[in-house]
Amino acid sequence: MNAHHSGRCLRPGVVFALALALALLVPIAMGADDGALGVHYEYQVEVPSNQRETLEKALGIVSRWLGENLQVKRPEGTASLFLEPQCTRFVTWSGAVNRKECLDYSLSSCGKAEVNPQLYRPREVCDPTRPRNCETVGRGNPGAPAGAQLVVYVTSSPSPGCSQGDEVGELASAVYCTRSSVDDRPTSGNVNICPETLQKAASSERELYRLADTLLHEHFHLLGFNPGLFPDFVGEDGSRIGEDKVVRRQEGGQTSIITPRVVAAARQHFGCDTLDAVPLERSGGTGTAGGHWPADLFGDREIMVPTIALTRAVVSDMTLALIEDSGWYRSLKNSSLGYLSFNRDVGCLAGNGFCDAEASSEYYCKDDGRASFCSPDHYSVGACERATDAQCSMVKSFGNMICRDEAADAQSTLGYDPKDWAQRYGESSRCLPIASEPYEWRNDVNQFSYTLMGLGGSGGCFNVRCDRSRGTEDLRIMVRGPDGQETECREGGYVDAKALSNGLQSGKIGPCPSAKAFCSNLGCPSDCSARGDCFNPNGEAECRCYLGFKGESCNNLMEETDTVFPAGARNVTASAPTAPPLEMDAMASEEPQDSGIEEAESGGANIPWKVVAVGCVVLVGALALVITFWLIARRFKSTPRGRGRGRGGGTQMQHLSLSETAEAPEESNDLDGGIVGVHAHRLLYGTSIKVDV
Repeated sequence: MNAHHSGRCLRPGVVFALALALALLVPIAMGADDGALGVHYEYQVEVPSNQRETLEKALGIVSRWLGENLQVKRPEGTASLFLEPQCTRFVTWSGAVNRKECLDYSLSSCGKAEVNPQLYRPREVCDPTRPRNCETVGRGNPGAPAGAQLVVYVTSSPSPGCSQGDEVGELASAVYCTRSSVDDRPTSGNVNICPETLQKAASSERELYRLADTLLHEHFHLLGFNPGLFPDFVGEDGSRIGEDKVVRRQEGGQTSIITPRVVAAARQHFGCDTLDAVPLERSGGTGTAGGHWPADLFGDREIMVPTIALTRAVVSDMTLALIEDSGWYRSLKNSSLGYLSFNRDVGCLAGNGFCDAEASSEYYCKDDGRASFCSPDHYSVGACERATDAQCSMVKSFGNMICRDEAADAQSTLGYDPKDWAQRYGESSRCLPIASEPYEWRNDVNQFSYTLMGLGGSGGCFNVRCDRSRGTEDLRIMVRGPDGQETECREGGYVDAKALSNGLQSGKIGPCPSAKAFCSNLGCPSDCSARGDCFNPNGEAECRCYLGFKGESCNNLMEETDTVFPAGARNVTASAPTAPPLEMDAMASEEPQDSGIEEAESGGANIPWKVVAVGCVVLVGALALVITFWLIARRFKSTPRGRGRGRGGGTQMQHLSLSETAEAPEESNDLDGGIVGVHAHRLLYGTSIKVDV
C-alpha cells in the first residue's frame, strides 16, 4: 500500500521536473531577451493638441533613452508584462481547510490616475462564506504590450505645490504603484505634470527639452531613486540586501547612500579615495528630503537635484550607479548625459564646511553686493542665493541670460541690445565677471550723445575662445568684440571695454578667471551646438550630448520612439527600440532561379530548423504540463478528506480584514523652477553734448 502510494507520488514529480526542464529550454533555444527597459504609457490628459504633441515628443525622447541605456536584470515574463494586483481584504480558514483566500483587490487608482484593469494579472476572487469557492477575474487580460517592463500613467492635474504665474513651485511629481512578483522591482507608476509646465513646454524648443529633463527625473524616481524603495534593493540573486546596506542615517536627519557603485563613482568624481558615503538632500519636506542629491554638493544641473536648473540637465555616473545598485537594472557603458563639472576633483572637502574651502570657492558665491554672478561653468549669469537648510550659496541662473541661447541676443529679451556693450549670446559665448569700477559703462552713440548703463559689479556674456597655440599648459582666454577686435583676458587681470568696441569709452571686464578651468569646456565643434557639454581638459575636445541629441557636435536629433494609438484606446506604447532590419544584398543568388518558383508552387516554405526545434520543444513541454496537472488532480480526488476537529465538529472560519495598501507618498516641491532675471540692468541715457578735448 505504501509502495503503491509512493509510486503514484513519484510519477507526477518526475513528469513535472521533465516539463520544467523542457520549459527552461525554450528561452535558451529562442535566445534570451536582453531585458531592455521598454516603457508603456497610458495617457489620461485633456489638453490642447499642441500640448499633447509636445508631451508625446518629450516622453518619446525619454523612453528611447531608457530603452537604449538601461536593461532589466530579471524581466517580468517573455511576452507581456502583467501588473500584480494588491489584495486589500482576505479571509483565513482554519480547521479542515487551512488556507488564506483573497476577497477583494485594489484596482482603483495610481497616484492621480485611474488604473487600466486589462494590464493586471488574472486573479482569484473568493467567497467570504465558503472556502474554495473562487472565480478567476481578468482571464484573457492582454497585459502590457510585448517588450514593456514599466507602465507609466501620464496625467496633468493641478496640485497645491504646482508653479503658478510668478509663484515658483513644483514642475512634476511621481509615485510608484505596483511591484514585480520576481524581485519587487516597480512595474507601474504615475507621472503628473503640472499644467503650467506643459503649457510652457509647448511654447519653445528650449522648454520642450526642459520638460524632457523633468520627465527623465520623474522616471528615475519610479525606477529606484526613491527613499520608499531603498529598503527593497536586491542583490545579484534577487533577494533583499537590507536597508542598512543602502543608506546610513545620522543624527540631525542626514541620510547618505553607501552602496558600492555610488561610492566608487563619487570617489572618482570628487577625487577622494576615503569617501565612504554620499549624502542625500535633507530639506524640502516629504517630497524631496532623502530622495534627491543635494544641490549644494552636486550643483543645480545634475538630473536628480530637487530644483532643476534653467540650463540643460546632466545625468552623472553617480545617478546611474544608484539605479544599478538597486539590483534591478544594468546600465550600459557611457550612458551618462552631458558632463558634470561641479565640484569635480575638489578632493575630500566634499563634507562639512566644503563651501568655505579655498579649493571649492569657484563653485560657490558670497553675496557681497554684486548685482549678478557667473555660474561655475560660465554658461550663464545669475544671482547668488542660498536654499533653505543648504550649506552653501550658489549662482541661480537668470532665465534670459543663458549665454549660449541665441534668442537672448534680441533686445526684447534683455531690455537692451547686448552688441552695444560688446556682449554676445550664442555659440562660444561664456559669462565673464564685470569689474565693480567703473559702475557705469559709457557708449558713445554719436558725437552729440552717449548712453550710460550700470553694468559694474555684475556678469555678462561675451564671445570668447581659447588660444592653444602655445600648448595646453599655456592657454589664453581671448575675448572678441562685435566688430572682430580681440584681446586677451589674463588670469586675475582686466580687459578695458575700449579694446572691444570703438564706441565704448568706459568699463572693464574682470577679474579674469583661470584659463585652465575656463577653457576646459571650450573648443568643441560648433560649441556642441549648445546641445551638449564640451569636454576638453587636455586639448582633445569631445562633445557630451544632452538628452535628445547625438553626433560629433550634438547637432543630430535622437529620434523619439514611435508611438502607436490603437483605435479607441487612450494609451501609447513606447517600447525599447528593436534592431533595424538587415539590408538585403543586391547581388543575385547563386542558386537556380527556378528553385524558388517550384517551392512557391508546391506551397512549401523554407522554415529554419531552429523554428522547428523550438516548436517541438514547446509542444512537448505543454503536453508534459497537461499530463502533470491531470495526475495531480486525479491523486487529489482519490485522497480521503479529513474531518474538522473544531468546536462543535464544524469548520472554523476566521476573517481578517486589511485596509487598502498605501501607495508611496507623492513628491512635493519637486523640481522647482529657476529665477528669471527680467530686465536685470537699469538703463541710463545721457543727452549732454560731448566736447572733444
